[in-house]
Amino acid sequence: MSKSFLELSHEERHDILPVLIGILKHRKTASKVFSNPEIRELLIEFGYEVSDAQIRKLVYHIRNNNLISLLLANTNGYYIGTRIEDVRNWIKMQQGKINAMTETLSSIEQQLELKRKELLSGNSDSISGQITIFDIE
Repeated sequence: MSKSFLELSHEERHDILPVLIGILKHRKTASKVFSNPEIRELLIEFGYEVSDAQIRKLVYHIRNNNLISLLLANTNGYYIGTRIEDVRNWIKMQQGKINAMTETLSSIEQQLELKRKELLSGNSDSISGQITIFDIE
């Protein structure tokens, strides 16, 4: 796997990506989804051993470089959106996930701040770590 989630390795870009595009470009309805395990099985038949994370990275690349327009996914797998309602529902679902992740991130940041203050006051036995000059108020 390459150094970054955003960066494709040579093999991913030149070998696996074209095969994956060929697999996915015919999935034109939600009833013709292709799951990660099914994609992995096909790629193995082509001689490529890939992980679920690699497939997600390649799908990220496909979507963000408009290699397959409206490549969506549901709980069963990937497919191409051909109905405006399906695409809008997918967008709404993604926005909900982003909102939930933002709330969780905010909660963890607040919890860390409380624990950091406990650590600074010497009243913490549940978190440890290096304190920098920027932690001191």
